[in-house]
Amino acid sequence: IMLGSETASFVVAVSPLGYVAIWETMDKDNYHVGWQTWPHVQKNNESNEIWLDIEHDQVRVRINREWLWERELATSSHKIGIIGESFGGSAVVDFETLELFADLKR
Repeated sequence: IMLGSETASFVVAVSPLGYVAIWETMDKDNYHVGWQTWPHVQKNNESNEIWLDIEHDQVRVRINREWLWERELATSSHKIGIIGESFGGSAVVDFETLELFADLKR
């Protein structure tokens, strides 16, 4: 999942090998959580749920509903996107759903 724009972004990513990473990009990549294993990441072809709770400038990240990371978010944007990448041969990435819940009273 990616929040931001072409010049500044916040990314939460999982890999089918059981790894997770969180980073923000302004002028360069700043890793909050470098690529590391996380016991709650589903491997191989199993689905993973990335859940972001954002309140004001605070973000909480959950992977498969398990708390992973929380901090103030430097990147502020209402744009959301998805990102996929392969470090080897060709890969198929299937983003099944994207759900957004927002408080429209603000």
